[in-house]
Amino acid sequence: MSYNQALRTTDIDVVSMSEDKLDQYMDWYEKVYVEEQPKDTLKQRREAGFRSAMYRMFPVSNPANAGDATTATIKEHTGSTDQDNAIKSSQARLRPLRVMSDQAVEDAYATVVRPGDHYERYRETEELTGTAKVLYEEAASVVGMSVEALVQGVFAYEKRLEEWSKRRDVEDRDYTA
Repeated sequence: MSYNQALRTTDIDVVSMSEDKLDQYMDWYEKVYVEEQPKDTLKQRREAGFRSAMYRMFPVSNPANAGDATTATIKEHTGSTDQDNAIKSSQARLRPLRVMSDQAVEDAYATVVRPGDHYERYRETEELTGTAKVLYEEAASVVGMSVEALVQGVFAYEKRLEEWSKRRDVEDRDYTA
């Protein structure tokens, strides 16, 4: 793969590449972007440590490049450790999950009681009882308005919030669809 070809490669190209082409692209990427020798600055040493950790988690081995210095560096950093064995063991236990249909997701959400689901709204002052009545009366006296006006204002604001929330949920569904 030529330098210009590899440089112009897009994510869509990568997804549709054959195994051999993908190996060539990854080899090019490694040669161009992965530094072989750590530099002297602290930042560069940290980056080298990060690369070493990445090589341990995602070992790369391509027999075609066995003589490259980069491949030798990778082989140095991919020695089997307890951490490597633990990662391999946990990855071996991974199993795919079945994707839920939209209806199944809606059914699941319908059965879950969320905070605020049992929230009471008060449209009239007469509906206020107990703690809610005390709260509204105290709030009305603090802001200097009647309890009736406060109840109507809170109710109107709650309705607007509910409408906004429903619109946002619809927009989120449209966006992810």
